[in-house]
Amino acid sequence: MGKIEESRAKSVEKINRDYNRSLRKIAKTPIDFNTRRISDFHSGCGPGSMDGIAHLIDMNSGRKIASLTVILHYTAYGLARPVVWDGLTCYCGIIVDRPIPASIFVKKVKEGLRGRPCFLPYVETPNFSAKDVLKNRADWNRLLDDLNGDDSLRGLMRRLPTEKTIHGIDERYQAGRNKIWSYKLDDWDDNYRTPCQIIPLGNRTLIATRHMVENPRRIEQAVKAINRISDHVMNYGYNKLSIGRIPQRWANDVIELVKHYATPPETPAADMVSEPETTSKPYTQKAEQMEAMGLQMCPVCGAETSPEMRFCGECGVNLVSKGGVSTCPRCGAETHLRMSFCGSCGVRLKP
Repeated sequence: MGKIEESRAKSVEKINRDYNRSLRKIAKTPIDFNTRRISDFHSGCGPGSMDGIAHLIDMNSGRKIASLTVILHYTAYGLARPVVWDGLTCYCGIIVDRPIPASIFVKKVKEGLRGRPCFLPYVETPNFSAKDVLKNRADWNRLLDDLNGDDSLRGLMRRLPTEKTIHGIDERYQAGRNKIWSYKLDDWDDNYRTPCQIIPLGNRTLIATRHMVENPRRIEQAVKAINRISDHVMNYGYNKLSIGRIPQRWANDVIELVKHYATPPETPAADMVSEPETTSKPYTQKAEQMEAMGLQMCPVCGAETSPEMRFCGECGVNLVSKGGVSTCPRCGAETHLRMSFCGSCGVRLKP
């Protein structure tokens, strides 16, 4: 066995050992895995490669989460170890059997010197600003409030590293004693990092995370975060077929990963409960009584609401005033003028 192969075998063994140790309390161990070559390169001092370790994590809750850990191997003579390996990125994902209205992603919004993870709706604009989206609450829904109100979940997301420093090699794979590679999660804007995406896929939802392998045991935080997000999505109770947009391209790879390793049997579309196209109006007398008490009535379910509420606490319908209401050109669903995409069919509403 050559030095590269020996290094590769040791790295796979260590990753598996650390993953099993980290997940033994929340998943069934030992965890199934397989390896695959991603790419080869020449480090300047010798051959190198990127390899992937795919794991199927069978949670004690019954969910199956797929993960792919990318490992870098390279030859760097002059260092303490002539053949070096280092973990780069870990992708995790699951597809749950419940839709959501529209795509959601997590941005670490900068606040001073630190970033605060926030679940935000996907708003496609030329000059994207997570701070503006959070401030204006454009295309907001109750699921976002639930996710952002879960302090434990946000704590898990906060602990997922988005960058690391690799010694002995640079970004062009040139190895040497003084080479340093400050590796960060690639993103389409410079000020924020995207460690999570939640994307509707018809009557299902993809939940995907990624983090830098700063410490192999960070996978525990990623898996726990996916499990908590899955609980929120299942409890949200949305029941319309929905197609969302993918904010970051890396989610495509996670979709293929999950479909290959951890896709549950699909629920037939006929089993989905569709919301009625029309709803009965509340009794006028009751509405007048509530108005006299300073309350309002939900136009869908008739529950009591207060003027400052944006969403009904019973059915979750948007209570924004009707002045900004429009109609989706494809499915006819009610939309608001500030929405970029229809929450029912996903069609783009703005050019």
